[in-house]
Amino acid sequence: MRIVFVGAGAIGVPTLRALLKSEHELVGVVTQTDKPVGRAQSMAATPVKKAMLDTTARILQPARIKDQQAIEERGAAPIQAAIAAGDRETGITVMYMDEGLDTGDILLQRTIDIRSDDTGGSLHDRLAQIAPDALLESLRMLAKGTAPRIPQDTTVATYAPKLKREDGKIDWSEPAEVIERKIRAFNPWPGAFMRIDGRNLKIFSASIVDCRGAPGEILRSEKELVIAAGKDALSLGNVQLEGKRRMSASEFLHGHAASSRTE
Repeated sequence: MRIVFVGAGAIGVPTLRALLKSEHELVGVVTQTDKPVGRAQSMAATPVKKAMLDTTARILQPARIKDQQAIEERGAAPIQAAIAAGDRETGITVMYMDEGLDTGDILLQRTIDIRSDDTGGSLHDRLAQIAPDALLESLRMLAKGTAPRIPQDTTVATYAPKLKREDGKIDWSEPAEVIERKIRAFNPWPGAFMRIDGRNLKIFSASIVDCRGAPGEILRSEKELVIAAGKDALSLGNVQLEGKRRMSASEFLHGHAASSRTE
């Protein structure tokens, strides 16, 4: 079968490599244009383009390409949305294209459990590993003429909008359980953070503790940074103050006199 691959992010690279090793003919790859990144704003290719530089397949880069999506969480950030919502499983869906946003008929699905310690990054990587087999199996069914077309149940679909950096700001009025899920979901992007003494403190991990206080109040700050939420509280794990390196919360407290509450 002659294949044109459309994708940009790192999640698609294992599938792309599996196609290159398969019996199928990869005739072209469509990916996003190179973009300026970092402080130097140097131009960088997408992970998909980088994976193709040593091949002979044609690379096309139009102005805009939409990344792969999951199905129950339609939109630009389905992985983060699944963790933040407290979903127990997620997966990969191979679907037929139509005019809507991720609304085409289902050809095949593969699911995995969402672990209690999964981050947006770890779940992304695990999904990337199950995608190649899902796609190759779908191609086999298409070639044999046995591929099903299963209409989606629109009543269970939700939209996961594109995340912006400011979406990572913690709302301490929410329950600690909800905030802890968001901290994991938003690691590495957009990154959960709070404001303390006029600066952003990025939070990579936290654990729920049975403490009470006004939302945003710092309850303990000598050896442990504990902050009250709408229900219960969170003990912060790894953090990074704006302009500083990543460190444990206890290391942060050694060099920073914590305020009585967050901003």
